[in-house]
Amino acid sequence: MHDVLAGAEFLISDSQSMTVEAALLGTPAFKINTFAGIISVIRELEEAGLAFGYRPGQEADLLGDLGAIMAKPNHKEAFRARRMALLARKIDPLPWFLELIRRLADGHSIPDTQSWSRDFVARSLASASTP
Repeated sequence: MHDVLAGAEFLISDSQSMTVEAALLGTPAFKINTFAGIISVIRELEEAGLAFGYRPGQEADLLGDLGAIMAKPNHKEAFRARRMALLARKIDPLPWFLELIRRLADGHSIPDTQSWSRDFVARSLASASTP
């Protein structure tokens, strides 16, 4: 399914998960359902210009916005750039999980995950910004 989403010109769906997946692959994702504007992860994708939410009854607005985006000759490049900009602001969670597993395997107790996570994220962001 991800190959189809990645190669698609756009997605129109009522599914939150498909909207997130398409948007994170850089495919314009148009979602129409009663959850529009409610789910925070999709709201973040909307703010990044990767997803667009509509409520039932706003079909004409959706089609108008879709047409405007598809009419732009460089829309694929623009969405790839938006995707990369969004991903650049994120961290890879795998090192966090590996560090936690290593600590537990070494016999350490489970750390206070809130403060430990905050410190880990700060270190990750600092190392990502260092050339």
